[in-house]
Amino acid sequence: MAENASKKKQSWWAPAQKHLMTATGYMIPFVVAGGIIFALAVMLSGKPSVPTTGNLGKLASIGSAGLALFIPALGGYIAFSMADRPGLAPGFITAYLATQIHAGFIGGIIGGIMAGFAVKYLKKIKVPNNYRTLTTIFLSSI
Repeated sequence: MAENASKKKQSWWAPAQKHLMTATGYMIPFVVAGGIIFALAVMLSGKPSVPTTGNLGKLASIGSAGLALFIPALGGYIAFSMADRPGLAPGFITAYLATQIHAGFIGGIIGGIMAGFAVKYLKKIKVPNNYRTLTTIFLSSI
């Protein structure tokens, strides 16, 4: 009895973990690059505050933008892992919208999962071969 419950948990968790780990691998460069650029701007300013003017202010803005993109990247690549390339743009967009409503990290994950499931099931709609390319471009993006 306990083995069946453990298999159910594992069967649910294993794909979810795979999608999260795939997305995390793609998200890490955004965090690392953004963090290093941002830290470099603060370090070069010589003050314990974020520079807001001049070239160092611009450098800090670039680093901040990189850090701001990590949630949309996470959601986009969760959807990519679930639904392949057609899920990428909807995942990025839903995770970006999650950041706009201040849903944070968890909102980005939920947005990516929702987009991944939606695109995965939209791909199962039977379409004549003549329209298959249009379906990939238009229907998946909606």
